[in-house]
Amino acid sequence: MVRSTTAFMQVLETGVYASVQDGGRFGYLHWGIPHSGFMDKALAALANELVGNPEDAPCIEFYKNNLSIRFSKSAFVAIAGIQVSFSINDAIFSGTQSILIPKGGVLKIISLPHHNWAYLAIFGGFNSEEILGSRSMMKGVTTLDKLYKGMTIAYTHTTQVSMDLSISLGKEKEKDINVIPGPEYTLLSKSIQIKVFKKPLMISPQSNRQAYVLQGFDQEIPDAQIKSGYTPAGTIQLTSAGKMFVLMNDGQTTGGYYRIGFIDKEDIGRLSQIPFGDKVQFKMIEDIKL
Repeated sequence: MVRSTTAFMQVLETGVYASVQDGGRFGYLHWGIPHSGFMDKALAALANELVGNPEDAPCIEFYKNNLSIRFSKSAFVAIAGIQVSFSINDAIFSGTQSILIPKGGVLKIISLPHHNWAYLAIFGGFNSEEILGSRSMMKGVTTLDKLYKGMTIAYTHTTQVSMDLSISLGKEKEKDINVIPGPEYTLLSKSIQIKVFKKPLMISPQSNRQAYVLQGFDQEIPDAQIKSGYTPAGTIQLTSAGKMFVLMNDGQTTGGYYRIGFIDKEDIGRLSQIPFGDKVQFKMIEDIKL
């Protein structure tokens, strides 16, 4: 017989940014509430798979390193990230894997050198606040918008665990990000159409879960405004001042800037992992999944 009890994890350090995310919050775009959810759905699904959870079960999504957590009782967890390294008490581990953390154990993320986001999944999921059918943290929707030092989150402690597993994830090479033209793309002159996706653009360090800011275009586009229109995650917008950005999971659901392209939904996760300060190359195609 499998017995389960409520246990708690305490956040000792948050690193740069960490939050609870799941598969997303759907059906509320008309209220101005975005989907939120995992930035890299494929990687989060892998973390959940390693502990036997549904692929959209809530995980802790963290940016880079220094997240540190103490577990009140033993916990079967998975850490998924490209070449991630972490420690449990005094022992150091490398790579994506599931592992049993002992009672009172402290997990600390040491390094995530090549990508932005990684995931911590726990058997049974995290029992954090649920709003509108989702546990995804977001400012203005949930009580807390991210993890804070000293806070606690409940989880289900159980005596049932699977064997520890490890998966090798190599450093991925950068690839083109597929896009299709947006509604206002044809309003640009031919010369601007060619220029806007002709060369790689740098992802600004000012980027976040709301939008990835792109640098390298910077040409004024007079009257590049419209009446507010639908802007799902993956919308590439261009302002009159020539500033370009991609709306991400927590981005606004409507906007008044030119929508010059939409990113393939399967490429949004890959875009999210390109390190800030690196460059991205958009590739215009016709057959795309939105």
